[in-house]
Amino acid sequence: MLPVIRRTLLAYSSTSYSPTPPTIRPATPSKLDSFLSDCRGLSTRGLTYQFGSNDPRKGGFDCSGVIEHLLLKHGISDVPRTAQTQWDWLDRRGTLTSVSRWTTPLRVHARLRPGDLLFWRGTYSSNNPRKITHVMVYLGPDSRTGKPMMFGASSRRSGGIHGNGVDIFEFKYPNKHSKGTFAGYGRVPGL
Repeated sequence: MLPVIRRTLLAYSSTSYSPTPPTIRPATPSKLDSFLSDCRGLSTRGLTYQFGSNDPRKGGFDCSGVIEHLLLKHGISDVPRTAQTQWDWLDRRGTLTSVSRWTTPLRVHARLRPGDLLFWRGTYSSNNPRKITHVMVYLGPDSRTGKPMMFGASSRRSGGIHGNGVDIFEFKYPNKHSKGTFAGYGRVPGL
C-alpha cells in the first residue's frame, strides 16, 4: 500500500499545481475590544476625579460621566448620565445581575465578563440607602497577577495603577467594614 501512496504524492509534487495563497486580512478589533482599549488609554492621561464631569477636556470625570463618555463614543446612544440611571437602564434591558450581601466574591468574579458595568450602593451619603452611587467597568484579570481589575473614576482612592483619579484599579469585593456595598453588574447591550 505504501508504494501507491508514494506514487500519488510524487504525482502531485511534479505537477504545476500552485494554489492561490489565502487572503489574510488583519483582525479588526471588536467594539468591546475597542471600548476596553479606550478605557486603558484614558487611564494614562492623568485625569482626575471631578464630580459632575463627563468631558475629558475639563481635566477629569466622575464615575458615571466616564462611562457615559466612553459608551457614547462607541455608538451606545441611549446611555443615561448617572450611576442610578445606568443601573436602571441595564435592568430594563434584562442584562443586570443584582447581588445580595451574602453573594460570595468568588461567585461574582466567576460570572463577570470584560466590559461589564460594576455597581455599588452607599459610597456617599444619600437619603435613599438603596440608591446606586458608583459605577465602574470590569476589565478582567491582570495578565501578570491574575487579580481582577476595573476602570473608572474614583475620589475615594489614592489613585489607580497610574496614580490617577480616572484609572485602572484592583476590583476588591467590599468587606463588612466598607462604606459601600457591591450591588451588582450588567452587560452593556451593543458592546
